[in-house]
Amino acid sequence: MAAAATIIGAMIGFAGTMIQTAVQAAGATVAEEPQAANSVQAMKNLYGNGVSTLVTIANGTGGPMTIRDSGDSSGHIWKYPYPPQIEAGQIGCFLHVHTSGTAGGSVGAVQYYLTPSSVKSPPSSASTNAFIFAWSTPYSSSNSVLVVDNSALNTDYKTVFNNMGKAGGTTNVNSNGFSATGSIGQGTSPACNFNVTYSGV
Repeated sequence: MAAAATIIGAMIGFAGTMIQTAVQAAGATVAEEPQAANSVQAMKNLYGNGVSTLVTIANGTGGPMTIRDSGDSSGHIWKYPYPPQIEAGQIGCFLHVHTSGTAGGSVGAVQYYLTPSSVKSPPSSASTNAFIFAWSTPYSSSNSVLVVDNSALNTDYKTVFNNMGKAGGTTNVNSNGFSATGSIGQGTSPACNFNVTYSGV
């Protein structure tokens, strides 16, 4: 019995280490979609019950994506921060959660720069490219997702969140050769996946 307990304890310890390792990859970047999904799910497992959104952003632009800022309408980023930079071919992943002890949801957004110097053939029509990636997992009603082209850098988060009411479960934006898509599932802890590519202008 003692030996069995030791083995079980070792297995639990190993599993905990594996989850922690996966979580450390989240809030940063990983190379493949299954790894990104597993990492953000590991964060959710550690977080536990409660309204939350499991977000991934895949960078297929050929250059790095660098964070500009973020905003919240309801809830906040969990223990691990937004990836400060998502390299080409990498997937950023993070968990956004509702405010504990409230009947609120997980409604937030994060903005990334895609600078012309970082891509294969820089767009000639803009000096800066930026997209806002937004998600809404409310306490009740349907979930929604939105991508906003903010290359003019003049869109505020209040406007973005107001527009979430007209958004649906998928979104698609094209600007200066960049294409950004997004989708979100239903339920109280959905997966929300964004993908950004660049085909030139």
